[in-house]
Amino acid sequence: MDLQKLKTPERIGLIGDTHGNADLLGRAIDTLLHNGADCIVHLGDFCDSQDHGDLRQVFLLLFRHRVRTVKGNNDFQVEKMLQHKELCQYPDKREQWLAFLQQTPVVMRLGGVCCCHSLPYDSIRAFYEPVDTGGTDRAAEVFDRVADHVIFCGHSHDPVLFRSRNRVVTREQMHGQSTVLHCHQRYIIIVGAGENSECAVFDMNRLRYERILIPAPSRVEQADERAELRF
Repeated sequence: MDLQKLKTPERIGLIGDTHGNADLLGRAIDTLLHNGADCIVHLGDFCDSQDHGDLRQVFLLLFRHRVRTVKGNNDFQVEKMLQHKELCQYPDKREQWLAFLQQTPVVMRLGGVCCCHSLPYDSIRAFYEPVDTGGTDRAAEVFDRVADHVIFCGHSHDPVLFRSRNRVVTREQMHGQSTVLHCHQRYIIIVGAGENSECAVFDMNRLRYERILIPAPSRVEQADERAELRF
């Protein structure tokens, strides 16, 4: 089944930049499902180009929960490694993972919502250049080049909102837990990194963006992890 072509959801769960950490990815997925997400989008860098230790479990979680994904710079690097058979510790999964990464889009649109790792352009530039450079110039360029009402992205790990109102662009820190978007304004929202315990749910009907904390592992989970390490 093509995970990228499922029906448009009502509540989109958003997570990005988990960087190959399967435990974190699993806790993020559980958290988003608990908060009513009927679809989960990973905004890229679900892989890590330096640490491949959890790669098998990462892909298992993505497939099991039908997580939709866009490609981040680390995912792109892992794709290139798989093409050149550099991840030889996973020979049984190489073709499956490579096919998945090759089919993973740089930009995904769900109704009036655009999801990407950083810039919403279908090019390698989009993986690497951040939207947030501390000002509004790059965000203003994005608003001029694409017509999307709301753009969600990762890459820059700090949550920030860019708002275009009457063609005036502002940069706003995301201090509150809930933000209602206005239909006559446009937005770029950097969701923030899963590595920083940040994820979110966007309610398509209410235009409500909800920041959600990914809980730390429980003491029982931590004890289980230590036991596994001993063996």
